Amino acid sequence: MKSSPLTHIVLLSAALAQVASLSYPRAELLGRFQFKNAGFVSFFRNTSTRGVRYDMLVSSFGFLESDVAVVLDVGAQLKNVSAIKPISINKKMKWPNFVSGIPEQVLESKVPFIVIPDGFLVPGKEHGSLTLQPLYGGASSVISGTTGSWFYHYVQWVDMDKDGTLDALTCKAQKPLIGAYKTQMVWYKNPKDHSLSHPWPENVIASGPDVLFAFTKVNVSGSLREVIVTAEYFHPRIRIFWTKSTEQDWSKTALIQSRDIDNLSPGQGAPFDVIISDVNRDGNLDALITLNDPKNGTVLVYEFPEDFRSGTFKRHVIASGYAEETGSPNAGAPGYIELLPEKDESKKPSILVAGDDSGIVSILDPVKPTNPRDWNYKRTDILHTEKSTVGSARVADVDGDGRPEIFVSSYNEGQFYVYRI
Repeated sequence: MKSSPLTHIVLLSAALAQVASLSYPRAELLGRFQFKNAGFVSFFRNTSTRGVRYDMLVSSFGFLESDVAVVLDVGAQLKNVSAIKPISINKKMKWPNFVSGIPEQVLESKVPFIVIPDGFLVPGKEHGSLTLQPLYGGASSVISGTTGSWFYHYVQWVDMDKDGTLDALTCKAQKPLIGAYKTQMVWYKNPKDHSLSHPWPENVIASGPDVLFAFTKVNVSGSLREVIVTAEYFHPRIRIFWTKSTEQDWSKTALIQSRDIDNLSPGQGAPFDVIISDVNRDGNLDALITLNDPKNGTVLVYEFPEDFRSGTFKRHVIASGYAEETGSPNAGAPGYIELLPEKDESKKPSILVAGDDSGIVSILDPVKPTNPRDWNYKRTDILHTEKSTVGSARVADVDGDGRPEIFVSSYNEGQFYVYRI
């Protein structure tokens, strides 16, 4: 007995409805590889006559031994992720944080170098440093000096005194046995000869900034002004710094100004990470910030006013509800953030959120990608480790196929997850 055309139509409609109801993952898990006490991840982009390749920099937080390691040409190893084995390049660090490559013009060297911000408030790890060393092996050099038990997390390279050389801009913090945290934003002056035989001169910008910050340039009445936005964790506040120097010379400390973007009340969480970008694609810069909290961590956006020196930074909460799950003392969530690549310049980029002690990695997708006035985002958790701290999640198209990869460090599990989006 032959079925009627109507039967075929009904069956086809049912099949299409079933396909439409399937839930496709926001990110495809390619695999995972082992790395004990996985901490941070970043990428060193190599360009040569053979093309572009990405070397992956990773760090570990060990109570007895920490490690800085590299995965050479990680994009060529994605067909067998579980076989990836980072190569150790420095096991003498105490608590290596955001390891990153440095621009070639910093040392005017053809040999690629990395910077290792080191140390933390964990007992025995307090005496940190800023260390430079060749990426592919060689002697390391401390540029931050050896006075005091300071720890460092992150570096940006900026010509702070306008002498034509890039200097190391960073924040540092310490916790004495008795008393409150001591924190400073400083920069280390790059000598004209780029010597690494002795520490570089230190210049203090201000007390208060402690861990993460973002340097950028803002257009005010047709003039580009240098600013630094600080996410101050230990004494929760968000500030913006600038200089009244005509040359924008930060060595003239008497001309440095600052104001609060947001002075947070207890219970709102502590500022953790900060990114400056045009988040909503309206042509103006925004500050994208995470507030780390044990029970209700959030992701915020502050819109820059026409004049950052006097205008109001309008605040938007775009995600909330991140809660720590590790049970560790002083645990909180979320942590680091990054904008995902968006090829269409008219569309708002999605946001990658590393959940820190929540053990979660999220992607925040704009509900209305082309509407700059809409601040609603849909949260999709692509990973939930439950009891493992997710220290960082970073994105790059490491194999050049047009689909970026996400690399996630999972500290307690001692491994990295690799996704493709």
